[in-house]
Amino acid sequence: MFSAASFAGVIATEPSPDADVPPPPPLHKGTVVAFYGFRGGAGRTTALAHFAATLSARGVSTVAIDLDVEAPGLDRVLDCPPLTDDFGTVALLRAAAQTETESERSAALRLTQHVVKSRLDIGAPIRVLPAGRLSNTYLERLEDLGVALWHIAEPPNPLQALVNQVRSELLPDVILVDCRTGLSGLSASAMFHVANLVVLCVTVTEQSIEGLEVVLRGVHAARAQRGGAPELLIVSNHGTRGA
Repeated sequence: MFSAASFAGVIATEPSPDADVPPPPPLHKGTVVAFYGFRGGAGRTTALAHFAATLSARGVSTVAIDLDVEAPGLDRVLDCPPLTDDFGTVALLRAAAQTETESERSAALRLTQHVVKSRLDIGAPIRVLPAGRLSNTYLERLEDLGVALWHIAEPPNPLQALVNQVRSELLPDVILVDCRTGLSGLSASAMFHVANLVVLCVTVTEQSIEGLEVVLRGVHAARAQRGGAPELLIVSNHGTRGA
């Protein structure tokens, strides 16, 4: 099963090394770029912020989504005003997971109250979906996401539904996703089911190399299932201390 939120479930579908896997398709408006590092300290979030600012300067509009829900902070790196209530990515994913019909999901995923604007934009807008304001409500919603069970439901999974809503409602040129480190189910969903391009930030350590092998196998499996997506860009970082 090409699981919606599991490294193991994705890799289980990996074709043989000599299988005919199509090349990555061209990128397009609304392209999703997932930033991931197997371990912390590889500069993942910092790289996303620099990329967003560079795109803004070139007139390319972006929406950045914080999927590092256990250790959120993308909105601070992107210099955003704080959320004033219990809004954000976690609230939206939970709402999407609890709806049954497309119309219910579309209503639950209205984005206006969940989006803040980065002060780093120097051209086109950088809009941000923070993970949420840390509170008891946030912690309860986090426990309630049920990511491991997403493969049971009919597609699109909650993250795919959220990305579709971002595309249709906010009309960004590029969607940037800040993924959780390690073998997170949300990261598996972002990289292997949603992303058109994965920026893989690695440090030169034995543990990172082991994690790199896992991600490469997942990308190979995903490409066989998704017509060649995602494209992969590996960024080696020798010394930066980032998120």
